Amino acid sequence: MLSKKVLVVILLIVGSFIVACGAPPPPPNREAPSGQAPGSQQEQATPVSQQPPDEPTPPEEPKEPPAGESSAQQEVEQPSPNEPAIQGGPEGQPDLALAAKALGITEQQLMEALGPPPPDLAATARTLGITEQELQNALFPVEETGEGSNQETGQESNQEVGQESSQTEAVDTTDSVLSTQRASCADYVNAYNWDALDVATNRTYMGSFMVEVSNGKCIFTSNGIPNHNFDDAGGFVTDVREQNQSYSVTANPQRNASPTPLSLQYDNAILLDGIKVDLLAAGCYGVGDGKIGCFEMGTPWRYDPMSPHNDFGTDSHNAHTQPDGTYHYHGNPKALFDDSDSSAPSPVIGFAADGFPIFGSYFNDNGTIRKARPSYQLRSGSRPSGAGNPGGTYDGSFVDDYEYIEGSGDLDQCNGMVVDGIYGYYVTDAYPHIIGCFSGTPDDSFRKRR
Repeated sequence: MLSKKVLVVILLIVGSFIVACGAPPPPPNREAPSGQAPGSQQEQATPVSQQPPDEPTPPEEPKEPPAGESSAQQEVEQPSPNEPAIQGGPEGQPDLALAAKALGITEQQLMEALGPPPPDLAATARTLGITEQELQNALFPVEETGEGSNQETGQESNQEVGQESSQTEAVDTTDSVLSTQRASCADYVNAYNWDALDVATNRTYMGSFMVEVSNGKCIFTSNGIPNHNFDDAGGFVTDVREQNQSYSVTANPQRNASPTPLSLQYDNAILLDGIKVDLLAAGCYGVGDGKIGCFEMGTPWRYDPMSPHNDFGTDSHNAHTQPDGTYHYHGNPKALFDDSDSSAPSPVIGFAADGFPIFGSYFNDNGTIRKARPSYQLRSGSRPSGAGNPGGTYDGSFVDDYEYIEGSGDLDQCNGMVVDGIYGYYVTDAYPHIIGCFSGTPDDSFRKRR
């Protein structure tokens, strides 16, 4: 048998080994904070600062993902070195090629505008001359669930049709030149404002414009002030007055078997600066003073306000005021797009009363960027003379001086065509200037109330 002294030595050695290799002794009992029971989990946890300085913090054991969720779903998506996360944008990385196409620019131009990571959407939008909302729509399109007759190329709306939506923070678009070719009115949902100067009176106005979507329609609300200076020729009989205008168009336009003719009972379109298009003049040869009073659509020899032979007191934007002070366009607004830029197809600048988009003048004709040509041509010879007829040669003074000759230009009878699967109207240098008729059904909100 071992002696007592040997047993004591053995026990001392074993005890020392246990103390050196075993777990640290439990911390001294502390008084629990108010509202916490002694012995709770929070009290027993050892703070990181209390761990021995020479011992590394043990790695945390991997946690099992919740039921129905894979570990891959829990991972945080990290930006690619070539596609940094967008500052101020939604999560996920954009398809820059598709975004550039939607904006009508090259992918290289878009990358240069985005700049080094992380890019700033507000700064990028200013560089491209568009609104931040337009840039968001291009970079992060939301897939639309319904079928749209004018979405054949897969261009997607940022707003599901029928979903009520609006933006309350207004974007300043003073003198903005647009760049996006997105054909859905839902892609322009936002509030906009700007300053504009009446050059003749030297008075500054503030314009306001809002686009909303509700129950399958886009709703345009405007105070009737354009986003550019106006009346620079000093020819307005009536000063511009703020209005309370509201127009609606279907977000899913359909072309009818037969077009609907223009009339004096309907306004024709709303542009994206909140100004309406009202192409027809209420003036005919031999009726009143020739400038006003001709309200019957069957009356011949209606003057064309865009003809250089007529003087309707328009400014450099081919616009003037109606007797109530409503500013409106009769043709190319000379705003919203660059009429001299043939480097890229023109953007969408507004929407017709039937919901189809209105583009500027340029389109991509199999790799060649050029202006769209209307299919209306001047008649040859001379007008009839005598009672009720103006006589003289067909020179474009009257809308009756033109005739539609199918195939003589790029555009159809309504001044529209399909490009890349999208039907739209085009601004042209000659009659009918923007719209010749409605390919779809005009919304009743465009019916004139006076």
